[in-house]
Parts: sequence; structure tokens; C-alpha cells
Amino acid sequence: MDDISLLPPDKQAALLDGPALPPPPGRISRYENPPNENALSNFIVSLILALATIGLLIRVYSRLVCVKRVYFEDFLALGSYAIYVATNVYGVSLLCIKSAILLEWVRLFVPSGTRNAFYWLSTIGVAVNTTFYVAYIILQNLQCIPRDKIWDLTVKGKCISKYDIDIASSIINLVVDLAILVLPQQVIWKLQMSRRQRFGLSLMFAIGLVVIGVASYRLAAAITFYKSPDGLYNAPGLAFAALAEPTCVFLVFCLPTSPKVFKHIRARFRPADRSTDASPKPTRYGVETVGGTPYRKIKDDDTILLTEVTNTRNSDDGPPAGESGILRTIQFTAREEHIAGGAHN
Repeated sequence: MDDISLLPPDKQAALLDGPALPPPPGRISRYENPPNENALSNFIVSLILALATIGLLIRVYSRLVCVKRVYFEDFLALGSYAIYVATNVYGVSLLCIKSAILLEWVRLFVPSGTRNAFYWLSTIGVAVNTTFYVAYIILQNLQCIPRDKIWDLTVKGKCISKYDIDIASSIINLVVDLAILVLPQQVIWKLQMSRRQRFGLSLMFAIGLVVIGVASYRLAAAITFYKSPDGLYNAPGLAFAALAEPTCVFLVFCLPTSPKVFKHIRARFRPADRSTDASPKPTRYGVETVGGTPYRKIKDDDTILLTEVTNTRNSDDGPPAGESGILRTIQFTAREEHIAGGAHN
């Protein structure tokens, strides 16, 4: 019976004191010192927490030490990490970290003031992610009336199907994760750079493939969990997937900043007696030079410039370098003046 609150008290007690189900095929119930996988469970939980923490520390180091500048999405990620460690507000954690990723994608890939397809798709992604998780958090806390029935099966009342809530959550997560993976790829492969450089950038942003795999596994584990008569036996797979997904999302947000961090750390350990010919030198115009070539310093150098490069040279600017033959003909007139005794010729 699905609702034991309809049974008389004596039958409720007998049902609760007995085994819930027979053991799975090939298993024997052991009520005294039952076997468990607590050691493996503790290892996995510790590992994914360590990965998320390392990723966050890399991000913090990049912002505070290398770039010395923070953005709104950095605060979202920091708040999400605190919630992630608590784990009992899972929906808030995913709401914050996925919104942070999409906001950063907009900042990196959309020029200021532009409202292109990338901008609107990212904005829709943030809106869908936020709207769903606000509803998810409300439903999780008000899924039963009265609320006591959420944890006390003997209380009479009505509940929303938790299966529907969790399956919808898994599907929405998968859709948003796909958007996070696909959106930057279309911009990267349009950049005017070598195929090798584009592939390297694409690979760095393709960490989201792991998230897609975990999100897909979570959806399958949720279906197995709710369809099985012995849900508790299948719960570990769903629990580990639910923990692994935000861990991977944290890595997607934090690891793209790692090249800047490692470059900064390597620079600090370089020998001090290296030649300084290539070091930046100020010029009279305030433009720094390296090896005699002027360049403008980019303050927000924690990220790679990912904007499309277009040719803006006018036809009057002269021919491009490297062409042979007669490039331009210039005519001029020379005038010579002789001064002798006040006479001018």
C-alpha cells in the first residue's frame, strides 16, 4: 500500500517493524552488522568536494592576485560554493553557479552594448534556469500538505509526485548544461585564428561534456530509483550523480581561468637575471613597448580575447604589406631659389 496512513495503528506498527521488501535477487538480508560501502562513499564525497574546492581556489587566485578584479558572477559562484557544501539547498547551488557561467559567457563573447543571438540565448538560459529552480525549491518544501507528511508516512494528507519533480529537474539540468556547452563553441570556431588555437580554446570550454555525461546519468538514475520497488537500494547512484553534477559545473566555471594562474605562478619562479630587453618600457605617449614594438595593455587579461577579427582597413590606407611590384607612384616638384643682391629667381 502506497499510503500507510490509511491503515489502523496496529497494522502500521507491524508494517514499520518488519522488512519493507524482500532482498534483491542473489542477496541475503543481514540485520546484524549489515554490509555497506561507507568507505567508498566517503572517498567519493571527499574527492568531489576537493575538486570543487581546488577549482574555486584557482578562480579566487586568478581574480585577486593575477587580475585584481572581480565580477558579479564571481560572487554568485562563491555563494553557490557555500550552498554546495551545505548540500541541503541543492537547487539554490545549481541556480547560482549555472547563472554565473551564462553571465560570464555573455561578458566574454558579447561586445558591450551588443544584443545578438548569443546574448539572447544566454539570457533565456539564465531566465529558464532561475525560474525553474525557484519553482523547484518551493515545490521541494511544499510537496506535501501538511508538511509533516514529507517525512512522516503515517500522517494523513496529500503530496505532489516527487518523481515528477525530480525527473523534471534532471531534464531541465540537461538542457541548460547543453546550452552552456554549445553556446561558446559556435563563437570559438568563427574566430580568425589557426585551427590549432581554435581547437585548444574549444577543448578548454568543452569541459562541459563531462557535465552532460553526469546530467544524463543522473536522469537515468532518477528513473531507476523511482521505478524500482526498492528505491533505497538504488539511492546511492542517484545521490552520487546529484553530488557530481554541481562539482563538474564548478570546474566548468573555474578551470578556464587556470592558464592565467599557472602562467602567473611560473613567472614568479623565473630567474631574476634574465635579459630585460623584452620587458615592458614606458614611452612618451604612455604606450608600453616590448622589444621596440608598441602595444596597448589590456587590463582584463585574465581571459583570451574571443571576438571576431574583421578587416577594417580602408582602400586609401595603402596596399597590404608583402605585395610586390609598383605599389604607389608619387609626383613632386622641386623648386630652387637663389638669393643674390636682393634678387629672387
